[in-house]
Amino acid sequence: MEMSTPTNPMAPQPSANTNSNNTINLAPPSLPQHYDDEHDNDADALSAEDASKIQNLKFVNATSYLLTGMMVTGVVLFKAREEGVFGDEFLWMKYQTLLTPSSYVNLLWIPVFVLQGLFVYASTLHETLQRSPLVGYDRALRRSSRTSVAVHYPAVCAATLLTVYSHDYGHVFLALSGSVLCGIALTSILQIQGRAMNEMEAAANAESGTAVRNVGDRTAEYAALRLPFELH
Repeated sequence: MEMSTPTNPMAPQPSANTNSNNTINLAPPSLPQHYDDEHDNDADALSAEDASKIQNLKFVNATSYLLTGMMVTGVVLFKAREEGVFGDEFLWMKYQTLLTPSSYVNLLWIPVFVLQGLFVYASTLHETLQRSPLVGYDRALRRSSRTSVAVHYPAVCAATLLTVYSHDYGHVFLALSGSVLCGIALTSILQIQGRAMNEMEAAANAESGTAVRNVGDRTAEYAALRLPFELH
């Protein structure tokens, strides 16, 4: 006759963390699945927020260019305001000075805005050039947004409008102020781009010992992103 061993109710019972070999599993419990999902969503939301900021900045730059181009060419070239200085040849000749250019000089606005349009296209739609440090969308997302050309461009458009319309209405002091502000904005952009170009060359030299940037890429970058501000 077999005798069953009585069970001691005070003896410790095997826990859920004890396997069949009586070894204790010390591994931490796994995190709930929704925890990782929430943090992944936060990262995606941050990336989407940055992308939205860049898209908004592109929209502001493109809109600034279109408004400035239409308003300036309309007044200067197409004489939209007949009572203004640009629309009245008599006023243009009456207030001649040693620095007053001939009326055909106004045609220079055509290449200026063509190149400005090239910059806007390259900085908003071109797959490669819009990532260039000469545009600076990455800097616009940081605290150093003042070193971003894309942030400064609307100021150039606003100063250009102030200069042209103040001159057309005969407000000489405002026109001079607009010219000074436009010069400051353009100088800041060229300085930012100059530092960015130096950094790119230094990085290329550090990697290979010699500058390896493609001549064609450098030419396209200069023509689309820097020349428009040098000519302006």
